[in-house]
Amino acid sequence: MKFLVIGCGSIGKRHLRNLCALAYDDLFVLRSSRRDAEAIEREFGAKSFFSLEEALAQKPDIVIVSNPTHLHIPTALATARAGAHLFIEKPLSHSLEGVSELADLVKRQNLKAMIAYPLRFYPGTQKMRQLLQENTIGRPLYVHAEVGSYLPDWRPGRDYRQLYSAHAEMGGGVLLDLSHEVDYLYWLFGPPKSLTAQIQNTGALEIDVEDSVDIFMETANGPGIALHLDYLQRPTTRACKVVGTEGTLIWDYIAGEVRLYRAASGEWETFTFNDRRNQMFVDELRHFIQCVESDTTPLIPLEEGIRVLQICLAAKQAAESGRSVEVNDAI
Repeated sequence: MKFLVIGCGSIGKRHLRNLCALAYDDLFVLRSSRRDAEAIEREFGAKSFFSLEEALAQKPDIVIVSNPTHLHIPTALATARAGAHLFIEKPLSHSLEGVSELADLVKRQNLKAMIAYPLRFYPGTQKMRQLLQENTIGRPLYVHAEVGSYLPDWRPGRDYRQLYSAHAEMGGGVLLDLSHEVDYLYWLFGPPKSLTAQIQNTGALEIDVEDSVDIFMETANGPGIALHLDYLQRPTTRACKVVGTEGTLIWDYIAGEVRLYRAASGEWETFTFNDRRNQMFVDELRHFIQCVESDTTPLIPLEEGIRVLQICLAAKQAAESGRSVEVNDAI
């Protein structure tokens, strides 16, 4: 099986490293610069190309799209036309332009396409889903989820203001950048029917995108969900609390635990997880490869990536209008 990785930033290198760990060695990389090409080939055994046409001429079976967000759709369209399966880094895009065309093309070409939201493969979120499905806290009443991480600390040694995260035209901003939370909440509780949002740029980071977002989502058959995202917090936080009629669930990513409070017994039970952050990236990649090999639907198919994008765009619309916005699930 041949793999082409498009974009060789930190996440592209992670995927190359994990492909090597999974014993795949027919690897290609599409680069925008010739810098470090020899080092990439030495470390990963991956040959570098500098035009998409040349790279796709190698007839890769799977293409990993890990270039900046604003390039995802044009890259994915060219890849799908070439007949390769698509593993697309989150978020799918920064707008809906070209999204329907991609969905139609993937279906017509009978391709597999998955959006990379690795928190669905993390033991903590999987445990939350299991406990919710087992009705351990009764009917969920409300949810509070939060993620905050200081953007200047993301890439030590690099000016964070030069990263795509800091630029609106490249699809940056905390809402799309940390849309992991939107995805796993969608996975746990279903799509919201409407939402309100507040989006701000505090000015603290000297960037031209939002650095703080608060969203309140109403779900069709579940709890109200309050979600906060920011580029500002030190230390990093990532957590989710679910209050139900019979108890409470708390997932703390940083602590590596899920805590369950059963109202009937008045006691807490704690489930702990080893620090295996990279393992969720390995697991999502292995899962997608297995889906291609077995012709089965990925856990996060293109349609769900589109819905997560629609939720994010609805939040932007709600913030701009100052009103509640209905979320359209149609593709």
